[in-house]
Amino acid sequence: MPASDADALVPLGAGVFTRAKLAGKSELIVSIGSDIFVSKSAAETAAFLEDKMKRLEANSATLRMQMQKLADELGKANAAAEELYVKLQGK
Repeated sequence: MPASDADALVPLGAGVFTRAKLAGKSELIVSIGSDIFVSKSAAETAAFLEDKMKRLEANSATLRMQMQKLADELGKANAAAEELYVKLQGK
């Protein structure tokens, strides 16, 4: 944890920051969703962030698989459309 009275940059939004002094506390305030915040120790916060990252990676992998399935289906639909087009041109 940072030393007491250490400087930090605090985001205000839209790329604007202000300098602030950190209090020498061993707890962090963590957003757990829906504008709900809880106090956690540094170790709890690290575990929370690691779990969140694992869930995001799993969601990302699922989305990649779904995108691949959609791309495969689109390829099949394109092939069928081209085949139909060729048939119609031959008549």
